[in-house]
Amino acid sequence: MIELKNVSKTYKQNIVFDQLSLKVDKTDKVLLTGPNGRGKTTLLNLLAGSLTVDSGEILFDDKDWKEELGYVGPNSSSFFPELSGIENLKVFGISKNKSLKVLDEEIKKYLAMPEFSFLDNKFLHYSSGMKQKLNFLRGIVHCPRYLLLDEPLENLDESSRLVVLDILQKFEGLLIVASHKKEQWENIINRLIDLETINA
Repeated sequence: MIELKNVSKTYKQNIVFDQLSLKVDKTDKVLLTGPNGRGKTTLLNLLAGSLTVDSGEILFDDKDWKEELGYVGPNSSSFFPELSGIENLKVFGISKNKSLKVLDEEIKKYLAMPEFSFLDNKFLHYSSGMKQKLNFLRGIVHCPRYLLLDEPLENLDESSRLVVLDILQKFEGLLIVASHKKEQWENIINRLIDLETINA
């Protein structure tokens, strides 16, 4: 469970959230919608801890929530260029206190899929689509309980989008995805939060 209590955030002199309160359950699969500028990315960054609230509080039901959280943000280039995708995933997974044994088992599952066959190659040779897929795997390789996604299907071809959606359909934790394309998520989400309405 994640709960926001009277959260306010001003960004570059713009009031993004003013006393925002909401609660999401551990089994929720949430789609955040709303036009650009309504705070979808800001809300995900607040939940991920990369931004701080001006007032109010954000509560997780797990004291080790930072290790249990996966975040797939818009920056798909923040990797070590001389390392392979596999090596990058291991570096990140270890930073989340996951053992190499667990990480090897997880990575092995994805290597068996044609869409992730590039993981043996160095990151510096990746296309934009490969970077986006590695970015997605970075968010889930440590088997998080909470998963935050910001437009995770951008730059992906159709087969890769279907694979990502299939993986997310099997995800058992709390999922919050920000996207302006509602139709892509109809078979996954069980809850819709429209920030244009809730933050009006």
